[in-house]
Amino acid sequence: MIIEIFKKTRQLLYSAISIRRLGGFLKRVILYIQRVLIGKKQKKLFVVVDSFESIILDDIKLRLNFYVPELTENLFCKVESVPWIRLIAGDYVMNFKIGVFTDHILSIFSNSYAVDHRRHVSGWEWVRFVNDYYDYKVDTDLAMSNLRKRVEMLMPLGYNKSYIFGTGPSLARASSLQWDDGYRIVCNTIVRDLDLFFHISPHFVVAGDAVYHFSHTKFAVEFRKDLLICLQEFGTYFVYPDQFDVMVQREFSSVRNQLVPVPVGGHSRVNVNLLIDFRLPALGNVLPLLLIPLACTLSSRIYMWGFDGRAPTDYDSKFWQNSNKQSYPEFMYTLNEAFPYFFEYYVPNNNSNSYIQNFHGHILDNKLSIAESEGYLFVMMHPSWTKTLQSRFCDDVNK
Repeated sequence: MIIEIFKKTRQLLYSAISIRRLGGFLKRVILYIQRVLIGKKQKKLFVVVDSFESIILDDIKLRLNFYVPELTENLFCKVESVPWIRLIAGDYVMNFKIGVFTDHILSIFSNSYAVDHRRHVSGWEWVRFVNDYYDYKVDTDLAMSNLRKRVEMLMPLGYNKSYIFGTGPSLARASSLQWDDGYRIVCNTIVRDLDLFFHISPHFVVAGDAVYHFSHTKFAVEFRKDLLICLQEFGTYFVYPDQFDVMVQREFSSVRNQLVPVPVGGHSRVNVNLLIDFRLPALGNVLPLLLIPLACTLSSRIYMWGFDGRAPTDYDSKFWQNSNKQSYPEFMYTLNEAFPYFFEYYVPNNNSNSYIQNFHGHILDNKLSIAESEGYLFVMMHPSWTKTLQSRFCDDVNK
C-alpha cells in the first residue's frame, strides 16, 4: 500500500513538472515567433467582447483613455472571438468573454491581459499592460540616486528612531503628539489632510496599490492630486513599487527628483537596507512592503501609529476602518464599481480576516521576529486589533 502511494505521488510530481516545463517551453517558443513576426511593426489591441456588451466596451475605452491615452482608434479593435493568429503574432489581447479553458490558454501568452474586472483581480494587469505598451524602462539609477541624496540630507539630524503611520482611526489623534525626534514616513491617503501632514512633516510618503492609488477611479485621482500638492509644498519624497513608475512619471514630472520607484522581489526581508539592496520585499501590503523596509533603512528602532486593524464590530468597511478625515470614504464606491472582483477576492462578505491573516499574520510576525533577533525594535504605540502588532504594543512608550 505504501509503495503504491509512493508510485502515485511520484507520477503526479513528474506530471506537474512536465506540465510546468511544457508551459515554460511554449512561452519561449511563442516569444521567439513573435520577435520574428513583429519586427518593428506597431502593435494593435484586440478586445474580445460579445456584440451586445456595448456598456463593457464603453468602460474599456474609459480605462484605456487613462492607462494609455496615446492609443489611437485605428490601433484598437473590437472582436467577438480571440484572434489567435494576431495573438501569436504579438498583438495585445484582452478577453471579456467568459471561458475557463480559453483563460488558461491565454495565460501562456505574455501579450494577453486578464483585465475583466468582473472575474479577475485586474488592477495589476492594467499596470502590466501599460508597461508593455510603452516598453517602459524605469530609470533605476536616478531612483537610487534620489533615495541616497534624501538619506544623506536626513542623516545629520542624528535621529535614532523612525515613525511610520497607517491610516486607521487612531491617526486622527496623531496631531496631539510631537514627532520631531525621529524620521517620519506616512502612507498614502494621509495626504488628504494638509494640516496633519504639516504637523507630522514627513520625510517620505509611500503608496503601492494598483486599485486605490494608481487607477482611473475618482478615489485614486483625488489621492494623486493631493499627493502632488504635498510633494510640491513640503518637499517630501515619494517611494513606491517601480511597476507604477510609467504612470507616476506622467503625472509627477514636476517633482521628478523626489520620486523613488523601487523594484519588488528577490527577497522577503522587511529589515532590508535599501541603500545596499535596492529591492522591496514581495510581501504584498504597504506595511511590510514599503513602510517597514524604508524605516529600517533609516534606523533600527521603529515606532508605529495608526495601525488599528479590524475591530470585531467593524461590519461596514472593506479591509478595516480608516480615519475618514485622512481618506476618501465618499469615493469608495468608485473602487467597488470599477474593480468588484478585487473586493470579492480579498474581502468576501466584507470580511478581511483572511487577508489580515495572510499579510499581517504569522508571516509578518516571523519577519519581524527575524529582524528583532538582528537588533531591530518594533513598537506599536497604541492598541491594535491586529495580533502581530498588538503583541508589540507598549502602553508606556519611552520615545
